[in-house]
Amino acid sequence: MFGMFETARPGRAWGRSGLAAVALGIAAATPAPAQTPPQTAAALPTVLRLLCEEAAAGAAVTLNGEARGECPADGPLDLIVVPGTYRLRAAKPAGLDQERVFEKELRILPGTLPRQEVLLGNARPTADAQRRQAEQQALAEQAREKALRERAAIERPIDEALAAHDAQHGLFCFAVQRTSWRHKRAVSPVWETPTAGDKSRTAQLASLRGFVEALHAADDDWFAWPAYGQGGAEPVPRWDRPTDTAAIEGARTVVLVNGRQLSFGRGLEEQDVTQHCYSTADQAHLARQWYAGGMASLAVVPPGSRPAPPPQALAPGRQFCTAAVRVGDSAHQVRSGVWAPGGATLSERQLFNAFVTFSSAVQTSDPERWPALMRGPLNGSCQGKSGLSSKCVARFESHGRKDMQGDIVCLPDAMSAFQQRQAYKAAALRDQIVSDDFEWAPAGATLIERP
Repeated sequence: MFGMFETARPGRAWGRSGLAAVALGIAAATPAPAQTPPQTAAALPTVLRLLCEEAAAGAAVTLNGEARGECPADGPLDLIVVPGTYRLRAAKPAGLDQERVFEKELRILPGTLPRQEVLLGNARPTADAQRRQAEQQALAEQAREKALRERAAIERPIDEALAAHDAQHGLFCFAVQRTSWRHKRAVSPVWETPTAGDKSRTAQLASLRGFVEALHAADDDWFAWPAYGQGGAEPVPRWDRPTDTAAIEGARTVVLVNGRQLSFGRGLEEQDVTQHCYSTADQAHLARQWYAGGMASLAVVPPGSRPAPPPQALAPGRQFCTAAVRVGDSAHQVRSGVWAPGGATLSERQLFNAFVTFSSAVQTSDPERWPALMRGPLNGSCQGKSGLSSKCVARFESHGRKDMQGDIVCLPDAMSAFQQRQAYKAAALRDQIVSDDFEWAPAGATLIERP
């Protein structure tokens, strides 16, 4: 080895040159370290300064959902960001399940120093509170749908019974005729209309026209008498037909044809024919019994109709009641059940008191929907006849607005009472309002489940 060294020493100067060349070769063969290019302006960080109002002190700040601190109480909040689009949110608790929030979408441009004022909005439910509220609403909706299904199951046999009755029977009607000059009063027997299931205004008017024509043919004396003012031969009566008018009130349907005039030469007599139609024979006979006192009897019924024989016994003291109530011009109506008060026929005062009690019970059951406790002057009225339908209306005035109104109707048989209750729902559908049910009965009364 020493000899070899010695051999290399004479070429020392050359050897240095060779080593330099080798070093240069190694350097050329070894890659140079990579250099970091200068950052572009679009990627350079900048400062987003948030100017928090005093009320926003302590509000938690997030950018695109990432927590970035809280608004200080003594100055702005500076955040290091890169240019881009951010969703800024600042939220501060405002009581139980409430918070005040500021939200805004920011677009930060390169080379800018953006500033944003943080102004919290009004208190609103937190996300958790909104979720719980949505869950409660879903549960309430499920409960409401369940209640509707249960109610439909209860109503179905009632509707079927009413429909079967309508399909089997027509209306049970009688007519009362009056003349103005001779003060003649007479009441017809009860007849059943031939068309079952059709209880429309057209059918009622057809029944009334048939009765008047039959009466005209059977009793000429009702239409003619010696000439008025001058002697001579008896004139031939002439029939004048005015416009028909009708009023339909739930289970009790009444058709009025008023002001029919018969001309006899120089004489003129006005006569009224009033037809009363009911859904059951018992109710029609009770009504006729009330009208028949002091009146003559007619044996005329419309062609095609058959007389309805009276029942073995009439019990005018037995009544079945139902009620409906509505608050002002609200979009809700509440129906009661059908109940039997028992005892003698209710007086108008008893009916009115029952309606006021029902209105109060409706209000107490759902105070959020109905107005505050009824106060101020109370006015209302009842119109009732022994053995007939009785209707009451009460109005509660509070601060100049109508709070609660409705009616209570008592009828002599359960079928008619359930048909009246069904008429309340039909009226709600007609008026495009919601009809709710409230199974209520006055103290001492008995709820009736079906007709």
